[in-house]
Amino acid sequence: MNSMEEIIIFNECSNTDGRHIHLYRNKETGLWAAYGYSAYKVATMECHNDIPTVKSYSQTMLMPVVILNNDACRQIATLYHKEELTADYIRLSISEPRSVDTDNYRNWAQQLRDTLA
Repeated sequence: MNSMEEIIIFNECSNTDGRHIHLYRNKETGLWAAYGYSAYKVATMECHNDIPTVKSYSQTMLMPVVILNNDACRQIATLYHKEELTADYIRLSISEPRSVDTDNYRNWAQQLRDTLA
């Protein structure tokens, strides 16, 4: 496991309170990804804001992943306060956080995982 994978796992394990969305840019593809609870939040907001995404399950990370192009990432970033911003990472703060519904999250993740089987 590399250090970026460890950072992603740490961020998502501490993200059940619903306060943040973490987005990571893949340097090779230029696409952005959200994992775990962040992916779930992005997928949920996609339905209400017409944000184009690709949803899947990462066998490497063992959690859901949502892929965004630059335009979709910018669109999400305009909806929330940017707490941290680098060329390859964005942490967005949600002003009125809601804890993640773990049952719905688990069902969603299972559906994504099952589509790969």
